Amino acid sequence: MVAALLLVRFFDEMASFVPTGTLESFRDDLDLSYAQAGAVLTAIAPGGFVGNAASVAADFTSRRLIVVLGALGYAAAMATFALADSFVVLLVAGFAVGVASTAMVDVSEVALADVAGDRLRTLLARGNLLSYVGDLLGPLILFAVVALGFSWRGAFAVAAALLVAYAAVLAMHPLPPATPEPEAPRAMGTIAQVLRDPRVWVVAALSILLNPLDETVFAFVIAFLQEDRGLSVSTAGLAVVAADVGGIAALALTPRLEGRPDDHLLVVAGVALAAALGAFLVLPGPLAILPLALVGAGVAVTWTVLQHRELTLRPGQAGTTGAVISTISSVEYLAPVAVGALVDRFGLRAGIATFVALPLAFAALAYAGIHLSRARLPYRDGDAGGPHDLSNGGSDTG
Repeated sequence: MVAALLLVRFFDEMASFVPTGTLESFRDDLDLSYAQAGAVLTAIAPGGFVGNAASVAADFTSRRLIVVLGALGYAAAMATFALADSFVVLLVAGFAVGVASTAMVDVSEVALADVAGDRLRTLLARGNLLSYVGDLLGPLILFAVVALGFSWRGAFAVAAALLVAYAAVLAMHPLPPATPEPEAPRAMGTIAQVLRDPRVWVVAALSILLNPLDETVFAFVIAFLQEDRGLSVSTAGLAVVAADVGGIAALALTPRLEGRPDDHLLVVAGVALAAALGAFLVLPGPLAILPLALVGAGVAVTWTVLQHRELTLRPGQAGTTGAVISTISSVEYLAPVAVGALVDRFGLRAGIATFVALPLAFAALAYAGIHLSRARLPYRDGDAGGPHDLSNGGSDTG
């Protein structure tokens, strides 16, 4: 069962690449504008918002039913892409990807939190490590389909078949059921409770500060390497390779950090990210690429720790907590626009400097969060059991 749950991000990364990797192909085949093709990919985001309802439902109903339906829905979305003959159908398929992937991934990780015990952070790191493998499988599927003489539709068909197989695997495992307490409120009441918890807002703010350092930063990093350092497109592209290598190495070593408090890891990672990006800004030529491996490592570890925090912050309400944090932190989608406007006015160096400031703010907030998480706050409003010590950021492990 644990192995099946750990594969969820592998399958998600594999499938999510296919719409991105085939954009030019389906745009040309269906005679779409680039704006329309971009809208198909953009439709995934609002689908994810709707999919948050599945995360809330995970606190009240069968997780196995939700994740299996999520995987089958994901497969159906891929099949819809494969059969699409118009912009509207592609738009619906993109939206469905967002709904289904959120249901499949987020609820699987809620179930994983229930069975992982003290090993949750290590298992999350392994799942995230497998996501890198999924990142590689998506392009390989596309390459193989093209090499065999099939069109872009074949890649979607293969992805759909793999997701159906994964749904079958998930269906064979009895995932831990939701166990809401008899006096616990229903969905809307639970959402209200989560929104009143200041720790939830801290985690959401940390996510807002971290997420632009995952993908958005590299759009500007590559541009900076080309424009300011004079590197070729192919050499500048090594920035992403360096970050991936760093991320893989860090996740492989994450089990060595087991038992370290979440908050302390977040503070150290924030400082390390700022230092790495600062070094990138001042190192000359290709040498600037080297510290980006530390950026990839820092983001990978920090993201894993934040996942652990989110899943353990409010026991029994992990799904709702994740949905609320995801909704609040969606403001990070504005980051590329904000940094782009800054670059237009002050140049790429100012834009990169902004990315140096983000992890410094992250480290400061994480440090402040140490004091907040040590407060004896009840994990559930009105819980008859009284306050619980959440000195490790909501986890019951040391």
